[in-house]
Amino acid sequence: MVTAAELKWFPVRVPCGLRYLPIFALVTCHYAAPLIAGPQDYEGKRLAHVNFDPPEQPLYPVDLQRKIALLKIGQPLRQADIQATIEKLFASGRYEDIAIDAKLEGSDVTVTFITKNVLFVRDVRVTGVPDPPNQGQLVTATKLQLGYPYARNQLRQSIENLKEALRSNGFYLAKIESQESPPLSAEQIDVSFSIEPGARARFDTPIIKGDPGRPIDRIVRASRWKRFFGLGWSPVTESRVQSGLDRIRRLYQKEGLLMAKVNLEEMEYHEDTNRLVPVLSVTPGSKVLVQTDGAKVSKGKLRQLIPIYQEQSVDKDLLVEGQKNLTEYFQTQGYFETSVAFEIEKGSQNQQVVDYTVDRGSIHRLVKIFITGNKYFITQTIRERMYITPATLIRFRHGRFSEDYLKRDIQAITDLYKANGFQDVQVAAQTIDDFGGVPRDLAVNVTIKEGPQWFTDKLEVAGISDEYRDIVVGGLRTIEGQPYSEVNVANDQDTILNFYYNRGYPGATLQSQVTPSANPHQMDVKFAVNPGERQYVRDVLISGLQYTNPDVVRHRIRNLESGQPLSQSSLTESQRRLYDLGIFARVDTALQDPDGDESYKYGGNALLMNNFELRFPLLGDNVGGVIFHDAGNVYSHLSSISFSVHQNGLTDFDYMVHAVGFGVRYRTPIGPLRIDLAYSINPPEFIGFKGTRAQLYVPIPDPSLRVQQQISHFQFHFSLGQAF
Repeated sequence: MVTAAELKWFPVRVPCGLRYLPIFALVTCHYAAPLIAGPQDYEGKRLAHVNFDPPEQPLYPVDLQRKIALLKIGQPLRQADIQATIEKLFASGRYEDIAIDAKLEGSDVTVTFITKNVLFVRDVRVTGVPDPPNQGQLVTATKLQLGYPYARNQLRQSIENLKEALRSNGFYLAKIESQESPPLSAEQIDVSFSIEPGARARFDTPIIKGDPGRPIDRIVRASRWKRFFGLGWSPVTESRVQSGLDRIRRLYQKEGLLMAKVNLEEMEYHEDTNRLVPVLSVTPGSKVLVQTDGAKVSKGKLRQLIPIYQEQSVDKDLLVEGQKNLTEYFQTQGYFETSVAFEIEKGSQNQQVVDYTVDRGSIHRLVKIFITGNKYFITQTIRERMYITPATLIRFRHGRFSEDYLKRDIQAITDLYKANGFQDVQVAAQTIDDFGGVPRDLAVNVTIKEGPQWFTDKLEVAGISDEYRDIVVGGLRTIEGQPYSEVNVANDQDTILNFYYNRGYPGATLQSQVTPSANPHQMDVKFAVNPGERQYVRDVLISGLQYTNPDVVRHRIRNLESGQPLSQSSLTESQRRLYDLGIFARVDTALQDPDGDESYKYGGNALLMNNFELRFPLLGDNVGGVIFHDAGNVYSHLSSISFSVHQNGLTDFDYMVHAVGFGVRYRTPIGPLRIDLAYSINPPEFIGFKGTRAQLYVPIPDPSLRVQQQISHFQFHFSLGQAF
């Protein structure tokens, strides 16, 4: 390939390893530490040409020129410049291998970069396996993630991972074949796995180690691994194994054996019969009896209040938590002076007794709450932030009060004042028994010492260009001459960073500094921003479609066009919009080679929401109602935010959608249960499809099936748990 007059540099590559983040799959590039060897004649020779083999390179020309800027045509060639150029090319994350071919042409030298591009995972498919496991679980098991560099030596581990996932679901006879597609545009590659799963294994009579204290037949019936009426054993699935173990544990728990241990040691496979024998280690443990002295509590309420039943364990922390729950339970019944203690005793016949001693004291009634010392806030504003409540005729017959509730209210009032500049505020509370001469009537006196109000004297935001200054500073809560708050400073840090993250600066950093001003009770605040290098969308790549027209997907992707700044929120929002179509079981979004330093990536959008709720009690303390009005939308650009209520055409969604409705809230131990029925006043219209599902899923749907459609006016929402 070369003559004696030619010289080659070959870099030695050192893999950096893999790094994982929760949303975007990132992978580090190979980093080059080139070792340059060759005749000294090449050092200082005039550089005539710089070539690339192959000529088509993965970097944009402007990026490529920036990487090789040290190699100047007509200037002397230096080995240090070659080494630095190779390192810059590897830093882009787009190259798997780089070699240098240097050729003398008289007194000049021509340098050719011989490159091998990195291939990135575009699509992974696993076919041939009936649920469970589903295709999404199997694709995840391969560990081949969208946007990650692909290496062929990963296939072996991917196949092993698939076999493990299949065995967990009873497929021990599976045969797996893998296939790689030819490299696609943008250096992408598809990998598919075709599986012949064979017959799913079935359970067989489990082997029980230890003394279970129960007949094996009873344990088998509890597990439900065997079909009813003795009609054979059920097929093995991962969820069926786990649910069977849980049912066996509950078998012991129902008899008070909370210390019972049921562990799966292994699944013993018999190839001749295609059966799986669970090998269990069972230790019944001692029986645990929970009882209360001094007050009667039902067994159902004890199971709800004492967490040892949920955690299937008896330890001091759980018992202390149960002690606290019992105290709060009786305090909500009006026994505000309740004290609870517990001890563990050894009972007869290998039995443990957890004895909670309850001293409820006298029943009280909270009749009055006094708030004194408040000048900046009116009393009603402070009361709105307090949880303790005086007695009412129906809902709170004894009021709502406990020492913990009172401590939370004191903290809430303190936070309110500090958020408005009162950094030295002091809040204290005193309970008054037999208030007004009425036995067991209780009053609470909250005393507030506001102290001086601190203000922001000077606000400095450094590192922001004039283009963004008015927008950024205008969105800050910290304002010169306004009350100073640590909460506002923390929120402003997030505001500034999110502003840059959504405008193509994913590497933006921020430092804040707060110092006392020369003026009394005033603070100087400084934010220093380092935006870093701006990144742009190079291209949007769509894969994984079999039946859906790609245009359907493209129309749901907003603000992700070539040349636009990279916005992380745009990826998330586009993913949500695709899920909202209701035709995709899974939508993955990722950046291709996000750890490289190429300036073209993905990005951008705007969201405006406004919610009003009127909440009121319906039934007791746990059931409430709500009347609400919601307004908002996802807009194509920040500048496109509009309060218009009319849609201008079937492709315009830059207007505000309004909805009104009624809902019910029910408090549960794991969070509120929400049921809402809404009526959308101006739902969006769009071009949709009529006909059958099969007609919709053909690669190119019949244009005659395109019809104008509208989102339903009526919308139903159900959720369980807190929103974060």
